[in-house]
Amino acid sequence: MKFNKIRLLGVTNVDLPIVGADPSGPYVLKSADGLGPPNRALFRSKTTQEGGVRQGSRAEDRQATMLVGLQPDWDTGQTAEELRTELYGLLTPPFGLPVGMQLMLGNTVQAVAQGDISAMEAAIFSSDPAVQIVLDCDYPYFLAPALVYQFPAKGLVSGQSYIDVENDGSAPAGFWMRLVLQQTVAGNLVISDNSPTGQKMTIKGPWNAGDTLTIDTRAGQRGVWRKASGSGVHVSKLNDFTADSPWIQLHKGPNRLLLNRTAFDWEDQGFGHTPAYWGV
Repeated sequence: MKFNKIRLLGVTNVDLPIVGADPSGPYVLKSADGLGPPNRALFRSKTTQEGGVRQGSRAEDRQATMLVGLQPDWDTGQTAEELRTELYGLLTPPFGLPVGMQLMLGNTVQAVAQGDISAMEAAIFSSDPAVQIVLDCDYPYFLAPALVYQFPAKGLVSGQSYIDVENDGSAPAGFWMRLVLQQTVAGNLVISDNSPTGQKMTIKGPWNAGDTLTIDTRAGQRGVWRKASGSGVHVSKLNDFTADSPWIQLHKGPNRLLLNRTAFDWEDQGFGHTPAYWGV
């Protein structure tokens, strides 16, 4: 991922161009740590003295540390103190909102993250004034700036519908989809992937022709909803979502999702996901 500037969004927006990208600006990004892949927490159960059983892993939340050089315009009377004070405003963004971080190439946002400033250390008496900013992010990945919507073509295999979706990100990503059933379903709806583990999301039936199904597997927004045929209200079906069902994620590259019913059509924006990236 190419970028030449980091923009921090708070009370005011602060642009931090990489050294050499904009030598005339009030701030310059001298260095940045924590922009690569975050650490992973590994979970193992010790069963013997010699080893154990792998139980899984998860990515730890990102922490980005930026060293920001201050370049006041002495000709206009601007001081390093004024520039530090502007940065201090990032400590208390308005309305309790998180601080946004955008990786930018020119004026184009390449990826985003957000979180809170956990530390801000100023070199007040240095001949080379600078401020070190530590941003504790809310999640491990950088995200694309917007959802990517599509209407994947449908196919049939072994009596099931399938859709093929491409994930351009390098990290796992949840998805949102909304479809209308074109046939009555007496049993359960099952959405699965074609992985060796055979992950299956099961929503208990029955379902009627014309019902709308909405699924969101994105972290923090997860849910399952049904809009009955002829109704205008989306009602949560989370209680009918079986306990052993995972929230399927898209992996890097091509993904195939299967639906155990063959007659459906897309509604609204169809299928969407936000590509996620391990790092720059």
